[in-house]
Amino acid sequence: MRIVAAVLLLGLPAVANAQSYQCRAPSGLSAPAERKPASEPRRITPVTGYTLALSWSPEFCRMRKDSRRDKTQCSGDDGSFGFILHGLWPDARGPAYPQYCASTKPLPPAVVKRNFCMMPSANLMAREWAKHGTCMTKRPETYFRVSRIMFDAVRFPNMDRLSRKPLTAGQF
Repeated sequence: MRIVAAVLLLGLPAVANAQSYQCRAPSGLSAPAERKPASEPRRITPVTGYTLALSWSPEFCRMRKDSRRDKTQCSGDDGSFGFILHGLWPDARGPAYPQYCASTKPLPPAVVKRNFCMMPSANLMAREWAKHGTCMTKRPETYFRVSRIMFDAVRFPNMDRLSRKPLTAGQF
């Protein structure tokens, strides 16, 4: 398995889920059903591995603190996030990775709430489930459970300390 960004983190001191105590899933979370964009092809190909994709939230939020669309992740009202899960992506041989393998329904609110602290955007959850998760399993609960297991297995540096000031890739 390839792990984007996480490979760098494995050798650093572990502070498991250092941000979890900072996160509060807001009430009334819901995720709409994500539809396959017309410009994106449906590709059902054999899965040969997975990529765990992580994002550094402070950089993403740097110019989005007042964004209504990114409020749950960037406003600070629901937590201060360091690394977050962008998604668990199935890989395939060759350049055409599997995507949009099945149509989806809205994610159950319990799934959104349970996974909010690792992926603080209901829209991102819906998009990742529709685009990648449907190629791995038939149930969103299974996709997010496996994603959570992988995310929890990463040995993160002290994300609380890192999230308090701007951090460049060179400093990391």
